[in-house]
This record gives sequence, structure tokens and C-alpha cells, in this order.
Amino acid sequence: MSHYFFALSLSNDLKGKLQDVSKEMRVNLAFKNWVHPKDYHITLAFLGQANEEQLHEACKLSENALASIFTFSFELSKVGVFGLPKTPRILWMGTKESNPLDEVQKRVSLACTQAKFKLDERPFIPHITLARKWIGSDDFTLENTVLKKDLFNIEYEASEVALFRTHPHNTPKYEKVKSFKFLP
Repeated sequence: MSHYFFALSLSNDLKGKLQDVSKEMRVNLAFKNWVHPKDYHITLAFLGQANEEQLHEACKLSENALASIFTFSFELSKVGVFGLPKTPRILWMGTKESNPLDEVQKRVSLACTQAKFKLDERPFIPHITLARKWIGSDDFTLENTVLKKDLFNIEYEASEVALFRTHPHNTPKYEKVKSFKFLP
């Protein structure tokens, strides 16, 4: 059975910039898996396995919850990791604090909870996963990695939330099932 999640879709322009950064980072950073550029997104609610009825209800409730949201901008802020600092399991690009993004995440999470999904209760840290599982022989550090400064202090447009289905053995791994456009 497939897993599902709701995420903020990213523009092709931003995905291209993140792909360029990932290519540069691969030279110095030994991660087992680098995320395919088509799979870049900001997860809002991970659902896991779901039946059609539950998905339909979550989509209906999310669509209603997002009906009054206008397109908004967000900025990237930093690179970070999840897991042990010396051997992280996730390398990510984070966003600056964004009230509209936080509001979208709250609305989608509430809709999913109302559709009877049990969601992760950890605080929302908006991020775009770039790589997974450190396999370097030395401890992880970003010190030798020079990031393109043209990624930061630029506003990127957020215009839709989408429901994605995972295909773990495919590349890219994520299939957009349904999307919800924000108001212009």
C-alpha cells in the first residue's frame, strides 16, 4: 500500500536552483541518497497509508480549509540537519519564519486530523529535504561547503498545496495526486 502526504509544491525555478546547490554539495558531502529535483517540496502533513475514503475526506476538508488562502511568498534561510550532528540522517534547506506558511500547515493538519489521520506531533519545521543518510568516513560538517548566496534573500512564490503518493522504488519517488491552488 502507498504512503501519502500533503506538501507545499515548489516552482520549477526554485527546484532548479536547489538542484544546482545539491550538485555543488555532493562534491564535499557523502550522503547515501540525494533527492531527485522533481521530489523537492515542503511537507505539511504526512499521512502514511490511507484508504480512498479517508483520502477523499482529507482532500475535501483541505480544499475547504485552503479556499481563502492567497498566493504568498517565502524565503530560504539556512541549511540544517536532522539526526545526530556528526552523522545526520537528513540534510535540508529551511525557510525563514513565514506566517502564511504556518497558517497553511495548521489548516492542512487540522483537516487531516478531522479526517481521522494520526499526525506527527513534533513542531512544524518547514524544510526541503536535499539528501538522506550520512555515509562519510569523517564526521559531518558544512564548513567546507560554499552555498550559493543567490538562493537567499529572494522571495519564492507559493501557489498550491498538493496531495502526493510515494513510490519508494521509483525515481522520482513522488506522484502528485491532487492539487489545491491558492487565490491569485
